[in-house]
Amino acid sequence: MCGDARWLLSSLASRAFGSDRMVKRVTWFKTDGDGNVLLAARTALCRNSRYHQVPQRIYGSGRLKSREQVADWIRNAVLGDLETLDCGMEKRTSERGGGNFLLLVGCLIALEYLASIYDGDEERSTVGKMANYASTFMENARYEKCMQLLVDARNGAAHGSWPVRINIKGKDIQCRFAIGFDTEYPELKHLRSMPYKVNENEEPQETLFVNPRVLLADLVASVENRFANWVRNASDDEALKRAQPFVVDRDESYLKPWREE
Repeated sequence: MCGDARWLLSSLASRAFGSDRMVKRVTWFKTDGDGNVLLAARTALCRNSRYHQVPQRIYGSGRLKSREQVADWIRNAVLGDLETLDCGMEKRTSERGGGNFLLLVGCLIALEYLASIYDGDEERSTVGKMANYASTFMENARYEKCMQLLVDARNGAAHGSWPVRINIKGKDIQCRFAIGFDTEYPELKHLRSMPYKVNENEEPQETLFVNPRVLLADLVASVENRFANWVRNASDDEALKRAQPFVVDRDESYLKPWREE
């Protein structure tokens, strides 16, 4: 009797097995009730290759029907996408962009989503909800203190391709963000500021350093250590509703370009 699970069978190309080849998708097979590939399917495989099974997961914008689905969606889709980007940043070999701005934007979009699930207070601002999530689920206390700064940096990068620069009213002071990490300055710390030269021909400016890879690791830890458990065991029906895809109202004319061939 075949099980419901379907598995993607791939040749395993891991350094642990002494191979530098890439992981390659082979085909789809159905499994038995215990998750084992059926004998008839195994006979079609190459005996000189190694294989592993990856469960099929297709994520779309459908309704999340249970708290378990919400927790799975957050860990494997929301944060999983960001981890895929992070892996690409680790593996890149060209001199093109390193993905730091994009990862920062993605992490803070994810944080906003998590905060909206946790905090349903309609009177609290988005930044306030994000700070509330940080104070409850994240270890580093500076996230709560720096949340407005991080959201400003995100909005600048998302809408203007650069993190914003902050002018202090009534003073000749401009504060900047440095997104990423600089191996030439080991003293640079995540969410800490210091005078820093963005360009060699200018005076050092007050600069807040944000390492998006550390931010991602802290987000993952917050979900795995605390938030996923809250979603599964302590959240209410309203939190489940807040986790669903947004619904917006539009006139029927909105669908005209959608339906055009």
